[in-house]
Amino acid sequence: MRILTPIVLLTFSTIACAADKPKPVPTTQPNAVAVIELFTSEGCSSCPPADALLAEILRDARAKNQPIYPLAFHVDYWDRLGWRDPYSNPAHSARQRAYSQSFHRDSIYTPQMIINGVTEFVGSDRTRATQELAKALEQPAKVTVKLTVAPGKKPNALTVTYDLNPLPKSAQLHIALVERNLQTKVLRGENAARTLSHDNVVRAFESIPLEKSQGQLDVTLPLDLKRQNASIIGYVQNQTMHTLGATGRDLAPE
Repeated sequence: MRILTPIVLLTFSTIACAADKPKPVPTTQPNAVAVIELFTSEGCSSCPPADALLAEILRDARAKNQPIYPLAFHVDYWDRLGWRDPYSNPAHSARQRAYSQSFHRDSIYTPQMIINGVTEFVGSDRTRATQELAKALEQPAKVTVKLTVAPGKKPNALTVTYDLNPLPKSAQLHIALVERNLQTKVLRGENAARTLSHDNVVRAFESIPLEKSQGQLDVTLPLDLKRQNASIIGYVQNQTMHTLGATGRDLAPE
């Protein structure tokens, strides 16, 4: 596996960032959704600008109540290069490799942003992100996703109940527990001596094949999770990893 870190592309996109503010993202379809998956790492010096862009998109979407659902998947293949990312997970790297296959690519890189499983680009590219979000929000969702969240049967667990309309064929439902307002003081590696900020970091991720339009699944909460900063995002993808529908809801504080 070849890992590419697009530092040159990042430099140009960062320069563009300072010069051009993104245009507002319109919503032309009332049931459109945009699921953003950012593959990132605290061990990658090119990633903080992408993390900052994701956080900006999140803040703007929450302020305007837009159906945009960002998720930050921290990969683990940078961990062996000097700093272990506390939010990294080999399952996140495996998910990125699955996307690589769907895009017919032979390598993976950070930071990578993927929108609705349809398009991918360097995660710090503000102009491209704005363009692709606008495109995503012009397309009506094919599935309506409804979620309710209740305390689980076990401590530190939630039961998520889902209701889909219609039931898609050969699809999966993904349930992600994400957390905002996270910070890490990085001691080693490419980001040594920096304090990094993260939003909508994936802290738990469950996937189930869809056989019924209604059902439940349990999500275990990390012991250090701050519920007031946490949300549940649910989204449906078909066999080609294209997003068919999505929704999200904040967790109530304990």
